[in-house]
Amino acid sequence: MSAAIDGNGQLAAKAGQVAASATALPETCARAPVRDQAVVTLITNNEGYPAGALAVAAALEILDSQLRRIVLVTEDVSPGIQERCASA
Repeated sequence: MSAAIDGNGQLAAKAGQVAASATALPETCARAPVRDQAVVTLITNNEGYPAGALAVAAALEILDSQLRRIVLVTEDVSPGIQERCASA
């Protein structure tokens, strides 16, 4: 018999047990420490995305960002584009 159609009140009793055993939430939550951050992009071809990734890299450089830059490329991206992304 499923709990949804149980006419004996077992579902309500189980819900009460779960609620009674729940851990209270704190009034405030502490922010988790950030240990490592990065800007990550995936480039799958030579059209559009490489220029956007290079623009983001340039903006991060202008802002003197400490974020790591990670570019994932597929085999469809030409070696020249891969080199430009690697040096950005």
